[in-house]
Amino acid sequence: MSTTLFDQLMKSVTLILTLLSFQMAKGDSNKMVRDKDEYIISHGKTIFGDTDINLVYEDAIIRSGNDIMHYPSSQIDKVAVIDHATGDVELYHSGSFGLNQKQYLFKILAEGQATLLYREGLNFSAYEEMEYPPFFILIDNQVYSLSAEKNEMLRQLDNGFQREISRYIKEHKLVLTNEEDMIKLFNYYNLMTLE
Repeated sequence: MSTTLFDQLMKSVTLILTLLSFQMAKGDSNKMVRDKDEYIISHGKTIFGDTDINLVYEDAIIRSGNDIMHYPSSQIDKVAVIDHATGDVELYHSGSFGLNQKQYLFKILAEGQATLLYREGLNFSAYEEMEYPPFFILIDNQVYSLSAEKNEMLRQLDNGFQREISRYIKEHKLVLTNEEDMIKLFNYYNLMTLE
């Protein structure tokens, strides 16, 4: 069996199992579905329902009323899902970057003029094993890989605030590979750009 045929078969099995789990959950009267917390925005239209994403196949499934719909990442603008372990709503943005034409789902960590995105395991190309750093930046609806090197990152964020951002990183001893520190940095940056 070729790799492509195997991948298609696994994707079909995953989709069937997800649809079956949605159908079983639908019949479970003890399951609390919070339709207004989970949604998919596709081509500017918002669909509320019980949502699940699959980062392996870059897609999302939503159950809204009696309907179960599948959306590949190319048809998704934004997704909100509940992290059932914490109860928190997680937001995802769909986009491509660099020379990659493929759409990926990126977790949104901080939103503002510069939106901090997170996604592990993306390779530079189909021919290389080397991975991008896990942080990305969304500016003007374009996704860019975010440098882990401080000076390069400051250039990527440059909006006349390099000195202030550099001072903030130093004063708060931020580690530019740490998710919580990066969220603090982007929240600070986005606050500064509002003033």
